Amino acid sequence: MPIKQKNGAGKKSYGPVANLEEYVNPDWWNKIFNSVYLKTDADVVDDHEMTRREVERFTQIISLSPDDRVLDLSCGQGRHSLELARRGYKNVEGLDRSRYLIQRAKSRAKKECLNVKFREGEARMLPYKPDTFDVIFILGNSFGYFETVNDDLRVLREVFRVLKPWGRLLVDVADGDFLGNNFQPRSWEWID
Repeated sequence: MPIKQKNGAGKKSYGPVANLEEYVNPDWWNKIFNSVYLKTDADVVDDHEMTRREVERFTQIISLSPDDRVLDLSCGQGRHSLELARRGYKNVEGLDRSRYLIQRAKSRAKKECLNVKFREGEARMLPYKPDTFDVIFILGNSFGYFETVNDDLRVLREVFRVLKPWGRLLVDVADGDFLGNNFQPRSWEWID
């Protein structure tokens, strides 16, 4: 049973719960990956210098050539896709589940006159023909968020379906051991 907060603001607290997942809306990502995401993670997602360094490193690792057809899967607001286009890569597409973030990406591309295609879509059912891309990026810890391991496996099957033979995949995920050994507390943020 919900516990009313002392400040009377009408917000509810459930106290300790045995299984937090029972209280999480299955569509949680739709409420998080919008303007709230840009506010709470702005220190990363709007850090242009960090984005430039990441793209520099990723393009070296993957040996990206200017004519490669690239998919930035789970592209968010398009920061990596846009940086690739700024560097002269001509065949870049970004796909994300969030309509809000895709609209932001399209607006930024238009404002900067960059030729990047952005579309809303589902990573478990990619809207592309087989053998479409030379390179697929899954960056910024964007892999592994689905409800089940089978969903994550569906993403990988789709990735390999749309990659050309000998295509390249780069997945950027945080190293749990590194994070544990270098933990830095960060304040909670209340967003209304």
